[in-house]
Amino acid sequence: MSDNRSSAGNMSSRPSHRPVRTFSWTYWLLLATALSSLVYYFIRAIARVKAVAITPTHIIDACFGFTPSTAYEILRALGPKGRAVYKEINRVDFIITPIVLREFLLDTLPPVSPRRSSVREYLANAYAVGDLVENICVAIMLNTYPRIPALVAWTGCVGNVVKWIGLSAAVFAILYEGVMWFERPKARNNEERG
Repeated sequence: MSDNRSSAGNMSSRPSHRPVRTFSWTYWLLLATALSSLVYYFIRAIARVKAVAITPTHIIDACFGFTPSTAYEILRALGPKGRAVYKEINRVDFIITPIVLREFLLDTLPPVSPRRSSVREYLANAYAVGDLVENICVAIMLNTYPRIPALVAWTGCVGNVVKWIGLSAAVFAILYEGVMWFERPKARNNEERG
């Protein structure tokens, strides 16, 4: 009986939050290299899409929100060759990009406080889940074209909007940490002078 009480006491003394991430140059450089490779691939692949598209257009992933009719028009404008290249892009983007970019967002200038770390993790996870949902829906729309199920398109739109909001907010959080990083030495110097 006393053993149960002591273990229950230990459980309540645990911190309620996980420790904050620490910065590792090696891991960050690995992520930056992977992300740079993905960006290089996407720039070249999107140029190929534009070269073979029937009508100049952009891919669904680049939109901020879309409707079923917008998705249909984009896929129609891509033409068969453009859709084939877009399928290839979607395969690469499907899981690799959300994982690599999520980790990059979490490990670039990691927050020093548990609260800000939790917020950053929430934003990075929102980005990754939104991108994954969007990628699943884009894959379905590419495979079912010319018939695009409205529910799939709207679900993809929600994922798309969540992706862009999560990504933008996480980048803003990184910029905030950068400003805080530069301000900390100034604050210490002012305290020492005062």
